[in-house]
Amino acid sequence: MSAMRIGHEKGLSAGLTPLDIHLMDMEVVEVRREWRNIDLLLIAPTSKLVVAVELKIDASQSKGQLTGYRRVVHEQWPDIAWRKIFIFLTKHDEMPDDLQWLPMPLSLVIEAFKGYISQPELNQATLPHQMLSAYCAMAERHHMENRDLVQLANAIWSRHEQALTFLISHQPDIWGPIHRALLDRVHEIPETANRQSPLTLQRDHDTSRITRFAIVEWDTIPGMLTAHEWTPTNRLLLYELKFESNGVSGYLYMGRGGGKERDSILNALGAIRKSKKLTAGWTRLESRLLLSAADASNADPDEAVEQIISGFKAYILESASRTNALLSTLQPVDHLHAPAS
Repeated sequence: MSAMRIGHEKGLSAGLTPLDIHLMDMEVVEVRREWRNIDLLLIAPTSKLVVAVELKIDASQSKGQLTGYRRVVHEQWPDIAWRKIFIFLTKHDEMPDDLQWLPMPLSLVIEAFKGYISQPELNQATLPHQMLSAYCAMAERHHMENRDLVQLANAIWSRHEQALTFLISHQPDIWGPIHRALLDRVHEIPETANRQSPLTLQRDHDTSRITRFAIVEWDTIPGMLTAHEWTPTNRLLLYELKFESNGVSGYLYMGRGGGKERDSILNALGAIRKSKKLTAGWTRLESRLLLSAADASNADPDEAVEQIISGFKAYILESASRTNALLSTLQPVDHLHAPAS
């Protein structure tokens, strides 16, 4: 069943039927990416049609995000002659919190693309055909479930659930000894870093496998202490030393929040942001792998801790200096600090 037909049946296609779309003049269509933070916007001026697409792969929608995007589209094209369609495209089955958006699985789009490129009358040697074929292959490899493997896994679980549950609960924990040894020395990180930098590194709130640090001087930046549902200090910017299944990494994260002041901070950090899209959710700004799981499996815990601490300190000194220079324009005049040399 086509996406357009689904939208028509749900009343989310602006009254358009698949036949209406087929008969539209689509010779000229403007495509905008990241316009006003909307992932994809299709504008057909001759047909007076706007299609907004928000794509979620391994992230979830933020509260009020879709409603805000829909409001922006209506403000830009207020004429009722313009029809607007809103598509919430997801890898996982997630319902939009704004019911004016049509939920659509990514698998449906891939199936439609594959159906199109499999038509025998198409020239498979053309560049558009090859690009679309390559995209479908990539999407299936990274984002679609292998149904044969899923069926096999289900069969194995149905026959050996007790044994598999026992094995999972008793799997070796390579990080346990290293993490315990690190906690005995984690105080060394701010102590030595503060001797080498004009900025003040302070330990923030920890969780079971995450140790967090903050730069005290950044607390005076307007809006910096407005994070939601993260740590008791409400700091927006925190460094994290995180134990994960594939390794131990250092991160610079921005917490959840909202408002123009937070957007100003994100804009100031444009030179280090991985994504240029402004989002109210948790945002990973930087990362550095400190110790991989492969290297940790045969490492002495004390040697592993030494590598983690030295690597994390080096990362923070470099990153804090770079980040502080970007944030300096937001600081009150009497709190400006020169970046570390």
